[in-house]
Amino acid sequence: MLNTLELKASIENFAQLSDRWHNIAASWDLNSALINKIDVCLEEIYVNIASYAYDDKEGTAKISFDKQDNEITLKFEDEGIYYNPLQKEDPDITLSLEERPIGGLGIFMVKEISKDIEYKREDNKNILILKFGID
Repeated sequence: MLNTLELKASIENFAQLSDRWHNIAASWDLNSALINKIDVCLEEIYVNIASYAYDDKEGTAKISFDKQDNEITLKFEDEGIYYNPLQKEDPDITLSLEERPIGGLGIFMVKEISKDIEYKREDNKNILILKFGID
């Protein structure tokens, strides 16, 4: 059940991506808790691509949604600058907001929410794969 959307990597296009995801989720009859978890991850990763992958140039983001057995897979692909979010050190969440440096919390949340996360760089593309179990 693979569904793919490729669009210009701009924050303005997130609504289109979110709508597509919600239509897919409805067709797969997923529970609202899982849909909400994936919403958070989808927004975090897409906005990072739209904001940072291409500097001031235009580029695209390709997002694929797949459902196999009891697992949902999201695959993000972009041809932007190399960036492996898994190399980012997790923030120290025991620190107060004033003590904590800015950045990194979104990727940390994605790692915590998803069942599995994998990054690879192939053919000048960043490829990030998130997996979620279906309860």
